[in-house]
Amino acid sequence: MKKSILALIILLIICMNKTSAQTVGGLRIEYSNYTVTASGFGLTDVLNASGWNLGFISYSKLKNNFYTNYGWTIGMTGSFNTYGIPVYVGLNIPVSNSNLSLFGQAGAYLEYWYLSSSNKDLKKWINPWQPGLALMGGISIKKFKIELGYKYGLMNLASINEGEYNGIYYGNSSLKLSSVVYGVSYVF
Repeated sequence: MKKSILALIILLIICMNKTSAQTVGGLRIEYSNYTVTASGFGLTDVLNASGWNLGFISYSKLKNNFYTNYGWTIGMTGSFNTYGIPVYVGLNIPVSNSNLSLFGQAGAYLEYWYLSSSNKDLKKWINPWQPGLALMGGISIKKFKIELGYKYGLMNLASINEGEYNGIYYGNSSLKLSSVVYGVSYVF
């Protein structure tokens, strides 16, 4: 886990240092439809949740229509406040003129999920650090980017060890996150 966080921070620093005068910033809003896979007692169930993220992003041009995309986000999903750092590498494909292009990007992200509940017993089962991988694509129209993507969490959001709590028996259980993402960005 610590190696994943360190690798993501190093990648972000490298991307920031490799940028040129062709770096632009922007604002991004994202709607995520989360799939929460809950497993325990030998059973698996799938739950859905939704959330919103807002953040600042930066695009830096590299060679041959490649670019880096990094920034930070804040958001809310259910009882969680989220804070994230995405780091992606993408390819921009101009379509007919300079105002329209298609793009695809892939990379990693690190999110911190803060449970706003005051329930201490619930908080002890939560793993707030959520690294993951993402794959996205979309269309750029002038200064707007519209995208669709998929995020896959690499760690369990919650892990409950076998035991009893308030008269209820819990087996070894876990919650895993993935999400379909719809985003719109405006680049300055």
